[in-house]
Amino acid sequence: MCIKNVPIPHVSPNERFLVGRIGPKEYRIYRCIVRYGYHDVQMDDQEFEKDLVCSVAEFIRSGGGASKANGLTPGVVDRDEERMTVVASGRMRMLEDEGLGGAAASESTVGPSRAARGEREIQSPSPSPTPTPAPATGVRKRVRFVLPASTPRPNAGVEEELRELTDAREAGMAFILGHCYVKAKTGSSFLRRLVINFGYDFLRRNSRGPNYAVTVPHASTLEVGMIYYV
Repeated sequence: MCIKNVPIPHVSPNERFLVGRIGPKEYRIYRCIVRYGYHDVQMDDQEFEKDLVCSVAEFIRSGGGASKANGLTPGVVDRDEERMTVVASGRMRMLEDEGLGGAAASESTVGPSRAARGEREIQSPSPSPTPTPAPATGVRKRVRFVLPASTPRPNAGVEEELRELTDAREAGMAFILGHCYVKAKTGSSFLRRLVINFGYDFLRRNSRGPNYAVTVPHASTLEVGMIYYV
């Protein structure tokens, strides 16, 4: 996932998320670009994570065949983005339970009303019952995707992929932030080493970082660095 600020005032919520695949379908690796205009207000952590997961779920449900046209100015759309799918938000919903009541609680609270409306739910298999209650620290949230009644029933492959996505969401999310460092390679002139190792490094340390890095939960963040020798 990467967040891109585009040079327009606002990006419509229906054009905010672009989703694609990395590698074969069996790898279950997705790429997502989240676009914001310079007047847009970025969402908080919880809502952002839910919208991100729902955009991937909608991409899976549609088979990657949703509309690839977008209403942004042609000059702000990269060639890589043209090969990705614009996913409209709000079609699929994600519900989360703390899992204290198990599958019976989920069915008793939402089952009859959703069935009457023709909505479908996709969730991971219910955990097997245990004779002793699990400790509070081991309780995982239960995640379900709710499909609108107007959508056709997904095939077995789509349902399996959506269940794997619910398993991943129940396990939790991790954010990996990449940092690049530039060093002068061995044998460079004194002026080159001075400019790169000290001048560029000073500007990098004192420049303003991306604002989205502040909103990422620190407990779920892993920072990775890479050094480039030039």
